[in-house]
Amino acid sequence: MSRKLSLEEITTAGILKAPEHGYLLDYLKTAPEPIGIYEHSAKTKTCAEKIALLNSESGRTWELRQAVRAVYFKHGKLLHIVVTPDMGVSRIDTTACYGRTLGIATVAELPEYVEEGTCTPFIPNYDIAPAAGRVQHIYAHFKPEFKTMLADFSIGGRGEGAQRRSLWIPYGDAVHLLAKEFDEVVTVQDIYTLPPKEERSKLIKQALGEVKYGR
Repeated sequence: MSRKLSLEEITTAGILKAPEHGYLLDYLKTAPEPIGIYEHSAKTKTCAEKIALLNSESGRTWELRQAVRAVYFKHGKLLHIVVTPDMGVSRIDTTACYGRTLGIATVAELPEYVEEGTCTPFIPNYDIAPAAGRVQHIYAHFKPEFKTMLADFSIGGRGEGAQRRSLWIPYGDAVHLLAKEFDEVVTVQDIYTLPPKEERSKLIKQALGEVKYGR
């Protein structure tokens, strides 16, 4: 069965660390049920696997879109993270958010705090570029109907234990936390709608830090 972890377990095991994950820890301290980090009976790598597992052991009914993808794309040595409920689309085209197509980061190119199957948008706050980190931008897909939807996010880490853990949180709260913590490096938009051609050059300039990011 899916078991909710206590804050003490979360911090003692180093699943989330202060201060780099302080923004999420502070939220979890006062969050109502069923929000929290859960440990599951088996490891999963795909959204479909996660939903099948949750439907079998969580005591709740889950739909595929409640499993959230955090896909790490690369531009040189920097990373762009696209966050989206699983809409049943196998390939995410970054043209709508970045202005052109980016390649997905390989396993070797992922940061040390994630691996294939645990990629998360809840990154440690030191890993933001250009200050010192590698993550240059986070794009969060959003529609009003997602705001209160309970969503399942991978929470990072490496190894089998990390593959068996996930965060349950309303999708709107997750997006708000990311936007509040990382401010101008977060863009909230419909990532599946291609912008007009004249807007694409602006998106590229935004991603390169040449103009102020919009929301």
